[in-house]
Amino acid sequence: MNRLMKLFVHSGVFHLDDVLCAVIFLLYFKDELTQVDRVREIPKDMDPLDFAADVGGIYDPDKNLFDHHQKGGADDGHAACGKMWKKFGKQLCCGDQQIADRVALTFLDSVNRADIGVADWAPVREDWRHLSAGALIHSMNPAFGSDEEEYTKRFRLAVEAMEIALEGSITTAQAFILGQIIVKHADEATPKVLVLSKPIPWQEHVHARQDLNHVLYVIYPSERGGYCLQAVPDKPGSFGMKKPLPKAWSGLRDSSLASVTGVEDAMFCHVGLFIGGAKSLEGTIRLAKMAVEA
Repeated sequence: MNRLMKLFVHSGVFHLDDVLCAVIFLLYFKDELTQVDRVREIPKDMDPLDFAADVGGIYDPDKNLFDHHQKGGADDGHAACGKMWKKFGKQLCCGDQQIADRVALTFLDSVNRADIGVADWAPVREDWRHLSAGALIHSMNPAFGSDEEEYTKRFRLAVEAMEIALEGSITTAQAFILGQIIVKHADEATPKVLVLSKPIPWQEHVHARQDLNHVLYVIYPSERGGYCLQAVPDKPGSFGMKKPLPKAWSGLRDSSLASVTGVEDAMFCHVGLFIGGAKSLEGTIRLAKMAVEA
């Protein structure tokens, strides 16, 4: 019979940091018997093989203790979840440190900065597009003054949600690393148009290469079928474009777009002119040529 593995985190109001500590613990020991206990302080008779995170006032990874509230505990820039990720992140990413570092950069680092109060971190404006994961998790707490049983119930729901999010972040990081390889081996189907073999994150990789500065559009297979033609942003993550698709295509679909372009299998052009496509690669390349020349 497997030994029950325990993690102790603090009771009361929960935050993204302690929720992610639970997620990392549960994913790492997913094939073991596990239990997460919410406590005011670490039990004095805590088994040396058990874990404590975001509680206890000690950081000693060799003893499975991951707190950051003690004097100097945040000097490394990590909250409790960041400290746990330093020890277990590589293993959770199939032994690939590059993927673990990408997850830290794109997901966990912002959690660290927010939780330890780093001066260069500040919340963005409060609207639906910029709701942080931390704000979302905090909103899952019950009403002030609720009993601990209700806090624990909500905490478990938050852990379930963030387990999906962290696994998704790992998968996205894997796709990002693969994207670097795919972009490296991609060919220009026509001048200023790059064709990728798979639908992967490509923007940062295209912008990182000076030899691709001239590329205006990228074509890749659509997960919904057919091929997408996407305008290269003026910088990664920007809504600006080096060159939008032709205005005459805006919002057109199927036969309406085919009539305007002469491409019989044309499928759509977004009203924002940043993406369109056709059923075939040949048809999508024809759209791309017209966009370049427009």
